[in-house]
Amino acid sequence: MVLGVRNFLLGLINLILGIIALFLGLRIIFSLVGANSSAPFVAWVYLVSEGLITPFRGMFPNFAMGNNMYLDVVAVIALIVYSLVGYIIVALVDSAFKPAIYDEEERRRLNHYRQAHAHDIDR
Repeated sequence: MVLGVRNFLLGLINLILGIIALFLGLRIIFSLVGANSSAPFVAWVYLVSEGLITPFRGMFPNFAMGNNMYLDVVAVIALIVYSLVGYIIVALVDSAFKPAIYDEEERRRLNHYRQAHAHDIDR
């Protein structure tokens, strides 16, 4: 039971972090290659990822690299920060369930030992 809750939470956290990384990564790639921001998919990615980079807006300027090509430094910083925060959250969830997991594993080992040596105990 405890392992199921732990695995569900870790899976959910990793899914959310993966989606965040996908949108920020696409934004970074689109800006690097000079993708047309009026194209529907590119505009949608920029719209969705805008909310993710808003807390970091204005920290650093973008690096121009040519015709409509630039490095979106804010998106890179956001990606790094979200990854670090996600890593910390995963570590906290994992450590919160560690004692319960060890107890459950110990119970399983003890039951397995008892079943394997049941004939010795009955004598």
